[in-house]
Amino acid sequence: MTRGPDKQFDPDEALEKVMNLFWANGYAATGMSEIQAELGIGRKSLYDTFGCKRTLYIKALEKYARMASARTVNALNRDGPALDQVAGLMRDYADMNAEPGSCGCMLGGCMAEFGDTDTQIAEIVRTHLGIMQDAFFQAFERAKQRDEIGLEDDSRDMARMCVAIIQGLSLVGRTENDPDVTHGIVDATIRLLNRA
Repeated sequence: MTRGPDKQFDPDEALEKVMNLFWANGYAATGMSEIQAELGIGRKSLYDTFGCKRTLYIKALEKYARMASARTVNALNRDGPALDQVAGLMRDYADMNAEPGSCGCMLGGCMAEFGDTDTQIAEIVRTHLGIMQDAFFQAFERAKQRDEIGLEDDSRDMARMCVAIIQGLSLVGRTENDPDVTHGIVDATIRLLNRA
């Protein structure tokens, strides 16, 4: 039996392109014909490499989730005052979501589109949000140890609040074209944290 021809594309590069397509348009509004056109590959190669549209979406979502989680964890584990790290990360998210044509957060779009109707997809989202929450939680615990915030404040609740604000920023950024809006949300959050 002879071996088939080698793939004429890089699967990792292709997955990144597909991730960006799903990120911009969502699952339902992205058809396989659009994906084929974006990648410039045939249907058979696409299905042989990635499987069906749902499987491809899950792979793209997992890729995005790993990148976003790593970004948050790395930003909150830098040297220096923990509250400065939190403020810096929140400002980065405000900047990102204030850009014209912002796609927001792929996971936020996924939550809006699927909710908990698909258990596998919901688990990917929950895992990512959990990693983000844990990173903020650890930052707030360090802030307590350094007397940056009071011991009576609940680090877990503050972590959940920050994750919810980041997800909200990603949705607001898709419809607002005014950087003052996203920056105002973050500035108010930082003022609140500094009073804790």
